[in-house]
This record gives sequence, C-alpha cells and structure tokens, in this order.
Amino acid sequence: MIVFSNKPRLQSFLLRALLLAVLVYAGLCAWIYIRQQTMLFPGHAAPAISDDWEPTVGGNTSESFLDGNCGKLHTAMWDLPGNKGVVLIFHGNAENLVTVEKQVPDFHKLGYAVAAWDYPGYGKSAGCWFDEADLLSDAETAFRWTKRQAGNKPITLYGRSLGSGLALYVASRQPVNKVLLVSPYDSLANVGKDHMPSYIPVEWLILYPLHAYEWIAKVQAPIYAIHGLNDTLITPLRAQTLMRHAGKNADMTWVKNAGHRATELFGTSDHWLEKHL
Repeated sequence: MIVFSNKPRLQSFLLRALLLAVLVYAGLCAWIYIRQQTMLFPGHAAPAISDDWEPTVGGNTSESFLDGNCGKLHTAMWDLPGNKGVVLIFHGNAENLVTVEKQVPDFHKLGYAVAAWDYPGYGKSAGCWFDEADLLSDAETAFRWTKRQAGNKPITLYGRSLGSGLALYVASRQPVNKVLLVSPYDSLANVGKDHMPSYIPVEWLILYPLHAYEWIAKVQAPIYAIHGLNDTLITPLRAQTLMRHAGKNADMTWVKNAGHRATELFGTSDHWLEKHL
C-alpha cells in the first residue's frame, strides 16, 4: 500500500503564506514611510489661502518670501507701534498664516507684534520632499528674518502642537526672551508610536523624529507650557516626559477637562497667555 504524505504540500503552503505576510508587512511599512510627510505635515488640511492673500489685521502688516530648502518660504509680520517685543509663532500641523492671523489681536492686546511663517507646502510656501534637517534649517531662517524685523526688541517663541518642537530647536540654538509651548511633546516619534500598532517600527521609519526632549535641556530662556489633561492627540505623558528633561527655568500648566484644541486650553486656563507673556 502506497501512502502519499501531505507534509511537503503543507510546508509549501506555510512558506507561501509566510512570504505573503512578509510582503504585506513590508508594503505597509513602505506606504507609511512614503506617506508620512502628508500625514505629519498636511498642508492641504489647513485653511485655504489664495494667491493674493496678504496679512491685514492690525494695519501695520507686511509679508516676505525667504529662500528655504524647498524654495520660497512665506512669512508675515503683524507689527505694533511701540511694541514690547515680537512673538514668532510656529503653528500646528493643520494650520497656516490664515489661522495665525486670527490669534494676532490677542497678542496685540498684550502689546506684542507677531511674526509667523508657513512650513514647506503650506499656504504660499513652496513644497517639495523634505527631511527633518531641511525643516529645522527653515525654522532658523524664519527666526533670523524675525530678528531683522524686531531690531533690538526681544523675541518670544510660541510653538503650538507640532510647532512646539521646532520652537524648542530654535530656542536651543538662538538667544530668545522666552518660550511659550501649547500642547507640546517629547518627540514626534513617540507621538507616532502612540497612534501606531506596536508592530510598526516607527523609530526606523520616521523622517521627522523631532526629539524635542534633547533641545529643551539646552534652552536658557524661561519656558512656559500648557497642556490639556484630556488631550488624546498628544497625550499628557508626552508633555510630562518633555518637562522631565527641562531645566529649572520651565513651568507647566495643566488644564483639567481640556483636549488638544487651543480654544479649550485658553478658555479655562486663567489667562495663561497674559500671565506668562
């Protein structure tokens, strides 16, 4: 009697299944790697900005186009006669100069002029494929431009969400008056890990780790941060870890029942901006 074993056939099936799983996994990682710029820097998700848009709030306004790594970087200035200094804003990942302009009156009321810039691919800033080094270089370009506009007036950096890491990078390398952080994180890589399955090697794939915890330790200026305890996008743990790396010059305000939205934070924060600016 001849017996035909199914073992070779089973082994072949398992091998093909394993190969398919590996290919699917590799394809998923490749998709994340290729798409991460769009996911982390969704300029398309920010408010629409027309080609003829220009800053108007406050009257004393101007705009410039600087040489960035992708081409022209769009910057804007909302000046204020007799100001106490200039606040340079690093906005969130779904914001742009249109969003920033809505905040300008709050800073003007406190006596500060405002400057801001759009990241590559945002608003009227030229877009291209860029990495972390390109972005950090552009951040310093925006700071140097602001310094020229400010003259001898002090510069305060204001970083919200994604922009908090960029603000800390600049503050770790440039002399600034103080740093204001809204919904900050310890690193963008860790934020990515919080939202990705554990089997995705975020630290290997991410082009923009933005290790803010390394930069905050080098900042000499006073740092004031605010974070919502109900923030699920950038969790309180990310901010707690960041602040553990800060020196004695850093102060954190926790806002109960507030999420990631700035309106929630400032609506219940007992005049945080006025107090620390």
